Amino acid sequence: MALVAYYFLKETLTKQNMLGVVLSVFGIVIMLMPDFIKSTIHFGGVALAFGAVFSTIGYNYFLNKIPHDYHPILVITWQNLIGLIAFTPILLIMNSGHELVVQSDALYDPKNLLFLILLAVFCSSIAFVLYINGVRALGTAKANIFTNLIPVLTAFISFVFYGESVTWNKILGIIIVITGIFLVQTKRKVKRISELAN
Repeated sequence: MALVAYYFLKETLTKQNMLGVVLSVFGIVIMLMPDFIKSTIHFGGVALAFGAVFSTIGYNYFLNKIPHDYHPILVITWQNLIGLIAFTPILLIMNSGHELVVQSDALYDPKNLLFLILLAVFCSSIAFVLYINGVRALGTAKANIFTNLIPVLTAFISFVFYGESVTWNKILGIIIVITGIFLVQTKRKVKRISELAN
């Protein structure tokens, strides 16, 4: 996303910012290294992961083309409406009538209905409104780098709530990820010639 923002969206990124991007990704690799070593590669899964990456790139590219005088709530309303229209036929094609009845019956459970509402309000609406504001304030590259905090927060929540062990690679990876994000957000201060002369 940083490369796309730099080359196609003409966002200004210093070498220090680019180093931060590389560092944060490297930190995630260190955090997940034991999982990478143990796991087997499924090319279908890798292809889907790259599909998600390209979808994110496309989303951010078109998001930057939307004039900033359109309020984020308006953008998200249209986004969710288009998503509803686009995915409803896929829902009907991929599920049999019996499966749809079973899934709709599950909504009668107040717990399931609450989860659905939480996903709709917080994940599909409020989160995207905040994301659009972040992209408009910071730029695409600097806003997207915060997604590298997801494994950091996951490791922290897993430790606090589920008692998962904190290994050396997780601690080292977290430090590197946060350092990288910090470098992406910082601007190099350039001293004026007049200041240097004094």
